[in-house]
Amino acid sequence: MFTTFTKVIAVAALVSAGATQASANNRDEELGRIIGGVALLTILGLALSDNNNAGPRHHVSPRPTPEPHPVRLPRLPAQCVMGVPTHQGPVEIYGARCLQQEYRFADRLPSQCATTVDGAWGGTRRGYDPRCLELNGFRSFN
Repeated sequence: MFTTFTKVIAVAALVSAGATQASANNRDEELGRIIGGVALLTILGLALSDNNNAGPRHHVSPRPTPEPHPVRLPRLPAQCVMGVPTHQGPVEIYGARCLQQEYRFADRLPSQCATTVDGAWGGTRRGYDPRCLELNGFRSFN
C-alpha cells in the first residue's frame, strides 16, 4: 500500500512538472493532454500491478505431512521354534507341522527357507531356517 502511494505521488509530480513546462512554453494544448493521458495510464497500470502482486488475502496453513506407517513384518509363533539334536550339536528350526497348525499364512513362507535336518537319533525333521526367514522379512513373536 505504501509503495503504491509513493509511486502515485512520484507520477503526479512528473505530470505536473511536464504540464507546467508545456504551459510555460506556450506549447500546444495537445501536448498537455498527451502527458495527462500517459500519466493516467501509468497510475492505473501501477495500481493494477500492485493489486495483482498482493498475493492471497487469507492465511493458508500448509497441510501437515502424514506420518509414514510403520512396516508390519509378519510374526511367526515362538512356540514353533524347536531345537533338533544333531551329531554336530543342536540346530534350531521352525517346525513345519507346528507352523501349519499355529500360523495362518504358513503356505506363504518362502520355499527357499524350507530345510530338512538329520537328527542324532537317525530321523529327520522338516522345517524352516530361522535366519533365512529373518532375512526374508519374518520375525518371531517372542
